[in-house]
Amino acid sequence: LLLAPQQDHLCLDLCAAPGNKSSQLLESVACGKGAVLSGELDVERCAVKLVRVLSKVPASASCAVYANAQRFPVLLESPESGIRLPFSRILTDVPCSGDGTARKTSSVWRTW
Repeated sequence: LLLAPQQDHLCLDLCAAPGNKSSQLLESVACGKGAVLSGELDVERCAVKLVRVLSKVPASASCAVYANAQRFPVLLESPESGIRLPFSRILTDVPCSGDGTARKTSSVWRTW
């Protein structure tokens, strides 16, 4: 992976469903103390597809999170400390805008 995740990294994958990139991240951190949080805005893609794909990786350091990437929850070391846990790597594969299709098919412009 281009991100070069290490075994002790806390990685965040936004717009993560169906979960293939999260799985690759998880395989990279699985032998160490690292973890992967996979965020998805679509509840079905998060609760079904993402969880299904992540469950196939033989590592327990993952979590599927139903959340909006614009307002992703802050992770704290503990509620008492208030210290934020920084993400070592963040991967975002945002949904396609469809502009490539619009350039190729002029009829799309009427409904875009």
